Amino acid sequence: MKGESTLIKTAIYNSLTVPVDALKQLLKEYGIEHHKLVDVKVYDSASDLLAGPAAHIYFLKGYTYTEDNQLLGFAVRDKFPDALIVCMAEDAKDAFLGYRFHAAACLTQPTQKSELEEILTDLENLIKERFIIVYTKTKRFILRCKDIQYINIVGRNLCYHLVTGETVTGQTLRTAYKRYIKQLEYHSNFVTIGLSVTINLDEVDTVEGSKVIFKNGDIIYIAAKHQKELEQLWYKYLS
Repeated sequence: MKGESTLIKTAIYNSLTVPVDALKQLLKEYGIEHHKLVDVKVYDSASDLLAGPAAHIYFLKGYTYTEDNQLLGFAVRDKFPDALIVCMAEDAKDAFLGYRFHAAACLTQPTQKSELEEILTDLENLIKERFIIVYTKTKRFILRCKDIQYINIVGRNLCYHLVTGETVTGQTLRTAYKRYIKQLEYHSNFVTIGLSVTINLDEVDTVEGSKVIFKNGDIIYIAAKHQKELEQLWYKYLS
């Protein structure tokens, strides 16, 4: 994914274990974050899947090997480290072994709608831990949490500043600031200073008084009245 601002993508490796058309339809109906999944692609070969664009979720056959005899699940994880993998197999034991080795969930035959919905709920929670959904006036983006350097308010809009130097301008605030950054509550490295700045401490190089210096050289200044709060959070993070 490498910092892309992208909608949730799903890749399916064609398998008789799960009827692909039914799976695609259910994915679209169920969705993640109460929105429909998009770009659901089906691949007939391991090489095509690995050559395709990065996806957030991969549904893979249990023990499929790539051309260099590497397990497909490991190959996907090596190339797309943020991806979530669902191992599909006709035999429950095979599915579970695949799950233990490289997957976030396993799927066996026959597949019940309730079973898939439960798995998708688990995947939704995992995605919340790794990604944040940002809304603008016309679209929505998925950002990797670790790619966010800091968030602040410019005008009345939330601005997400990324480690790449890019800035994504989100929606206009209509309620309390903290409600909009609730998605980051899973991450102890994100701290909110005052009422309008949230910082990813993993990306901070040092704090000097009210000045925050990031690892990529960017600098921001925190209001003097919040300097003590900033220093306490920084020292706690370092300890």
